[in-house]
Amino acid sequence: MSGLNLKGYNDITAATPSTTGINENITVNAQRLNTTDTDNKWPANETAPVSTRYTEYQIAPAAGKDLKVQTVSIDFGDAGSTSMMRVHIYYSIDDFATQVRLNPVTDPDDGLILPKYDANTKWMRASYTTSVLVPNTKTFKLRVYPWWPSSSSNTKYLVQSNVNITGVTGAPGTLPLNFLSFTAKPDAFGKTVALNWSTTNEVNTASFAIQKRTDNGDFATIGNIPSKNTAGVHHYSFVDNNASAGNSYYRIVQYDNDHSSSNSEVQAVSIKASAGAVNIYPNPVADVLNANHSALQAGATAKISNSNGSTVLQQALTAGATQSSIDVSSLKPGVYILSISGLAAQKFVKR
Repeated sequence: MSGLNLKGYNDITAATPSTTGINENITVNAQRLNTTDTDNKWPANETAPVSTRYTEYQIAPAAGKDLKVQTVSIDFGDAGSTSMMRVHIYYSIDDFATQVRLNPVTDPDDGLILPKYDANTKWMRASYTTSVLVPNTKTFKLRVYPWWPSSSSNTKYLVQSNVNITGVTGAPGTLPLNFLSFTAKPDAFGKTVALNWSTTNEVNTASFAIQKRTDNGDFATIGNIPSKNTAGVHHYSFVDNNASAGNSYYRIVQYDNDHSSSNSEVQAVSIKASAGAVNIYPNPVADVLNANHSALQAGATAKISNSNGSTVLQQALTAGATQSSIDVSSLKPGVYILSISGLAAQKFVKR
């Protein structure tokens, strides 16, 4: 625990990891905490978590075992004054040399807003499904970072109860597949989304289902890929050729040969509605690229990017103009993308 004072309730109690390979868990009883800042007052108008203020919980596999963390849940509330306490939750298996946000898709960037904890208010349970492989030489650590976005207060408390971390253990190399990474990135035109994921420890695995949903829909399978089902690290990719404007959410479902399954984390992609058309000529081009478009807003710019997404040329454009010319003579031969502020991007070839 760092930067926080324990105010009554029970201290941390943790179950000793078993060696049966069936279930591991850590349970923490209710805690009420406030800051150790000056006069125990929360600083006013914080806009983000403070790295030195957190509660930490940890669990490690027994000797000779690996641990796969599968679920994390915490009951939250806040006590005193207005209900505006917020928290971010991170985990690490390298003693926080690096840390990972537990679920950035379901938890907003400005943190979970906690309900007021009193006789008339229920707890808010934050529950997460994850897939984190903890080797037998490592420890899974969970940190809750609280922060306070309102006026300074010394009567404000973070209230936590029923911190549960569950998973399974097994001999090294025998636990189910682990997702190492998963990314979803739209192309510059908003037409496709490239999905890439990496796995390790594929034991008795059969296939991956790629699933997608929108804000108001349920997850539906849009593709399937067979798994390699061998030891080591494996990399997979899939392209959604039916990307649409608005928010889309992607996940990978891994199926075993016995029909059991596990899910990756969810990745969110936001694509803006189609912008105004841009007609370019000549294409291919040697010296000057011309573009016809709708009237430009003040401050509009033309940006040219290479195939790696790096900006190689940028030019200010004239407000109100419906035709622009960009000198591309300095560019090396290759494929580039022209992006004009607020308008659709266009691909061209430099000779």
